[in-house]
Amino acid sequence: MKKIIIVIFLFLGIKGFSQTEYNIQKIRIGLFNKGVKVDECVVAFSDQFSNGIGMEDDPKHYVATENIFLIESGKNLIIEGRQPPTIKDTLKIGLSNLIRINYKLVIDDSQYIGLQPYLLDKYKNIEIPINGIDTINFNVDTSIYNTYQNRFSIIFKSTILPIGPPVLIYNFDNIYYINNYPNPIKNILNIRLDIISPSGIYSNKYTLYIYDLFGNLVLTKVLSNHSTNVLKIDDKYHGVLIMKIINDKGVLIKMDKIIKI
Repeated sequence: MKKIIIVIFLFLGIKGFSQTEYNIQKIRIGLFNKGVKVDECVVAFSDQFSNGIGMEDDPKHYVATENIFLIESGKNLIIEGRQPPTIKDTLKIGLSNLIRINYKLVIDDSQYIGLQPYLLDKYKNIEIPINGIDTINFNVDTSIYNTYQNRFSIIFKSTILPIGPPVLIYNFDNIYYINNYPNPIKNILNIRLDIISPSGIYSNKYTLYIYDLFGNLVLTKVLSNHSTNVLKIDDKYHGVLIMKIINDKGVLIKMDKIIKI
């Protein structure tokens, strides 16, 4: 963990990349063994970065235990700087020195907004949408190459749901009407939530998360259905905030930018 912190400090400090100036968004990918993070890699997006190898990238320095890294242009990286993703962009994830059977990937895209990222598992031939912080359990057999090598990648597709209020969505076997207003806001944000399920089966809860552009959690609240939820945003926050509404299945219902003045 200390190594990771130092590398991230190098990336944002000594290398001269200001997170505010470069409008950096990040996705973190952690590898866990028995609930303990054993390694992590980060992809950082900015218009100022390139998709090749550059100053914004940091090479992977291997440790004796398990390793996770990003693969770009034949190089293994612990931090990869890239242009904001376009549709079908792919991040290749590498793993090495796996010594146990059961592992977890924890992917955190709470500091990212844009096209919808999916984790592609080539071994199981499945795609898993990433929303917020997602945990993916997987098993490996070190005698079978494709249970871990070149198994995982992240691909980007069109955003699951429209961005911007109000929205009327026919999706996930439900009908969603969500309107957040005003925008820009001073202190008070109103969110009108009306969810109709033709099957009569509803999620148990719908949770609002608001982040600043550095990925810091500003506010979280469980929203009431068929009502207007009134929320107060602390005076210390200004500028662009990111709003996400997620149901109890981990499905992103709505994502929007809020301007706090």
